[in-house]
Amino acid sequence: LCIYTDADYQNGRGMSILTTPDIASFVARHSRAYGSYPYDISYRQKLPFFDQKRIKYQLIEKPGRGIGVFANGTFRPGEIILNSYPTIAIHQKAIHVLPHNIRQAMQWHTMSQLPKKTQDLTRSLAKQGRGDDEIEDLLKTNAIGQSYAWDDENRHTILAPEIARINHDCRPNAIYRTDDSGIAQEVSALMLIKPGEEITFSYAPSELGHNARRKYLKDNWGFDCECSLCTATPERTKISDGRLRKIEELSNTLPELDDKSSFLAILGEIIDLYNKEGLIAPLGTYYQLAALTASELGLLEPTKKYAKLAVKQFEMTSGFETQEGRDMALLLSNPEKHPSW
Repeated sequence: LCIYTDADYQNGRGMSILTTPDIASFVARHSRAYGSYPYDISYRQKLPFFDQKRIKYQLIEKPGRGIGVFANGTFRPGEIILNSYPTIAIHQKAIHVLPHNIRQAMQWHTMSQLPKKTQDLTRSLAKQGRGDDEIEDLLKTNAIGQSYAWDDENRHTILAPEIARINHDCRPNAIYRTDDSGIAQEVSALMLIKPGEEITFSYAPSELGHNARRKYLKDNWGFDCECSLCTATPERTKISDGRLRKIEELSNTLPELDDKSSFLAILGEIIDLYNKEGLIAPLGTYYQLAALTASELGLLEPTKKYAKLAVKQFEMTSGFETQEGRDMALLLSNPEKHPSW
């Protein structure tokens, strides 16, 4: 393992990474290729560095929730809200293989090589007294996972300060993904977000029921969720948990089905349940399956309907250049010429 630091990255914001030599080389190449783009700006929405007048979000502190990210403009589904570049990244090998004292020393060295203003930015993030030193606490409270070189074996724990400010909701209105640079995280809207609304992620697996979800958040993130779903009436909670159980039940029957018409009908039920539950992020795979199944059945309109939905969904959750999105766009362009027809 080694430490790679580019103190000039993103106009002097800098980035420091504890990783393998191969990934250090990958990051060095890509930081030079993409590092001239202004900090915190999507490659499709380039703006002057720190031009806050045109950035459509702001940080606001709310009682009981700490600092959160709020829209001060309107975001359409799929629209980029912000880009967040990691200031620190730690390879999973360091976390799982290095002796504890050596890892802590290397993590502090990783931090110390950043510019002072970036160290201050990173250390200003929320802390909950988790772990036995400040960096451990910052990581356990704020970190997310990221794979470099598009390889899940090169999984890292990263601190991306703007993303770390985004609070949890069990039915979130935004999602993050790795952008085209392979280094930054891109946050996009899952639904229409209006000015003044808080931008949220889900920190928990979406399909968990009420009690399991709250326990997961308490055990893994150290807080009791007070989102509108978790504080809903017992009747609404019962309806939500019922939908989630039905989704699991129907999903488990899919591998056993040989009849394509029944398969498509159950996919339709699952899609309807996800939409009623307000769970947007998982829908892409189900739209894709429904489009391909309808195509196999020779059903033109359902094929076009689900392929169009899949294209939009994959663009929103995975980016504009995903293989799944391209495959569905190809199906949509001429269903009757597609190999699945």
